[in-house]
Amino acid sequence: MTARNAIAEADKIRPNAIGEEVKAGWLRDLDGEYAEVMQISLPEDHWPEDQDLLMPEPAARVYVYWLCAMIDWSQQDMEQYQIDQAMYESADAQARAWWRRMHRPRVNMDGSRWHP
Repeated sequence: MTARNAIAEADKIRPNAIGEEVKAGWLRDLDGEYAEVMQISLPEDHWPEDQDLLMPEPAARVYVYWLCAMIDWSQQDMEQYQIDQAMYESADAQARAWWRRMHRPRVNMDGSRWHP
C-alpha cells in the first residue's frame, strides 16, 4: 500500500479537512515503529512523492485504521476515536504478529540456525 492510497481510503471513511502532509507525517510515525520491528532503517522521506509503506499486504490495512483514529482524535470526536483506536490496535497486533511469523529465522531441531 502506498501513502496516498492509505490517505485516500481513510478520507473516504472519515471526511476531513486535514492536509495530506499531516497525514503523511502520521504514516511516517507508524512506519518508524514498523522499521524497528523489522530491524531496518526507516527509508528516506520523499513526500509529496508517493511511496510504499513498510507493512505489506495482507497487514497493510493497519495504516487506514491508524489514519482514521488520528483523524478522529484531531477532530476531537472521542467516541469514534475509541472505536477506531481499538480497530487500529487489533490490526497493529495482527500486523506485528504476521511479520514475526513470516520473518522469523529458520532453526534446526537442535535450536541452531538453519543454513541451506
